[in-house]
Amino acid sequence: MNAQDSYSRLFTIFDSKNWLKNTFSDDALESLVNIIDNLKSEEQALILDLLQRYNWIKFNELESGLIKTVKNIESILSKQKKIYVGPVTKKSDSGEMKSGFGFTYMIKSHSSRSSKINSQNTRFISQYESLIIKSNEAIVITDDYIGSGKTVTDSIDELTRDLNISNDQIYIAVFAAQKSALQTLKEKKIKTYCVLQLGKGISDFYKKEAISEKLQLMKKIEKLLPRLKTDYSLGFRQTEALITFTERTPNNTFPIFWLKHEVNGKEYTAPFPR
Repeated sequence: MNAQDSYSRLFTIFDSKNWLKNTFSDDALESLVNIIDNLKSEEQALILDLLQRYNWIKFNELESGLIKTVKNIESILSKQKKIYVGPVTKKSDSGEMKSGFGFTYMIKSHSSRSSKINSQNTRFISQYESLIIKSNEAIVITDDYIGSGKTVTDSIDELTRDLNISNDQIYIAVFAAQKSALQTLKEKKIKTYCVLQLGKGISDFYKKEAISEKLQLMKKIEKLLPRLKTDYSLGFRQTEALITFTERTPNNTFPIFWLKHEVNGKEYTAPFPR
């Protein structure tokens, strides 16, 4: 594949995904052209393969997911006498504005017409300290995205310990999540409602014999990222994610998409910055 073929495929991907209408689409496209210019043919092909599977979530898609999440919470409410709806958060996050807070607020706003959720049986909260959860009550933890699953499982462990409740009293309502994280939650017997399930960008899409080769190729591409920390190679905890929310990219996404790259001392902007 020569550079011209790569440009053509890049534009075809943007057109087929209707990305050309996205805010900052010109910036993203220009950044991706620069990445292609600075890569060899087989590296270009890998980036374009990943873009074909990439999820650039627009406002209207998120709104549709919020409506589905409200329906999921209504379903949870039918199983419990009372529920407390709050963000994925840990004590160590105190003072930080995590994405779960915003998503919880959006759920509350989109549930204004739900008679079930607006009853006395639902309470939206921002923190869990001092809560007393009865045996016929439950907590619904929300977030727009679950990547490696570490943050949410740490949050669950804190809740079960500090509030003296069982995993049966905890539900997860999330817009998007990696399948590997959902499997971890399933093993912990946590009931999870997810609108969009995502696989690993490389490991879940190539034949077994090609996976190692593609992962090594991506690590070769990552050598163009001078600010890349080891923990974020292939995405945080090697999540291999391919997702951006409008203009916010989780660090679980392959870092070539959200970190500036550098060639011969010249720095280039990322297509989907954090």
